[in-house]
Amino acid sequence: LRMVKAVETSKNGYLYANGQPSLGHLFMPMHKKWNSGHKVLWTEGQAVDWMSRVLNAGGAWTWNLVSEHAHSRLRAESVAFAKVVGAKLEKLNREKMNIT
Repeated sequence: LRMVKAVETSKNGYLYANGQPSLGHLFMPMHKKWNSGHKVLWTEGQAVDWMSRVLNAGGAWTWNLVSEHAHSRLRAESVAFAKVVGAKLEKLNREKMNIT
């Protein structure tokens, strides 16, 4: 949450160190362990909340996903979760555009 708040309070999503800008970018594991695990660690609500806050502040978000190396594909659970979260983020953006 500290990283989310840092991006939210930044100027257009950029954080500065020694006068140099760096895009606030969260690279988060979707599962319990980096590159592994069967169960998605996040709830849909938490993912949508944190991602929308970072993206609306101008920052970036990347998921670390589990892949099935034998088949060269992403785990179905990861893809399904990402689709649901993406759809909810799109819905929030549409609602935001209708309000303003």
